[in-house]
Amino acid sequence: MVVDVAADLRSNVWMSTQTIAFSLNAIYLFTQNNNVDDAYAFKYNWNGSWSDKLIPEKPIFETKLDVDKLDTFKFENIGNMDVFVSVTTSGVPALGEIISVHKNLKLSVIYKDMDGNVLDASSLKQGLDFYSEVSITNLGKYGDIENLALSNIFPSGYFVFSGAVPGNIICAITPILGFKF
Repeated sequence: MVVDVAADLRSNVWMSTQTIAFSLNAIYLFTQNNNVDDAYAFKYNWNGSWSDKLIPEKPIFETKLDVDKLDTFKFENIGNMDVFVSVTTSGVPALGEIISVHKNLKLSVIYKDMDGNVLDASSLKQGLDFYSEVSITNLGKYGDIENLALSNIFPSGYFVFSGAVPGNIICAITPILGFKF
């Protein structure tokens, strides 16, 4: 059962915060009620250097690894229980290394002044009234897309007005959820 719950958690299926919380709590309760002493053991290789045999006291183990240019990671489960590995990276990409990527969706954003004339996004001035037209195209390789949220980021100093409620300033674009296209 825990293997099934873990597989669902690492899948690309959208889950509510409550579903994730209940799933993680169920895994926690399972680990508290089952002996995980010597059966939970592993070692890892980071850039050609193997760690010692690790037998964590808790069901979750976390470590930070220093990142260099070409890093390699290998993992070996040397215990009797299934071990789930998640490698997470964070940081800011170096300038010049940002690459536009799309995965079966095509996004197009056009900025226009209030008369409908197309504007150059790099030359928008503070105080200019404009709107953006956002088009999302499903390239159709994997069928319908559900639970898609759309947000638009504007630099500081801009106010975002909601067309649904005239005159109201909102802090963020309201996501549109639950539609298919």
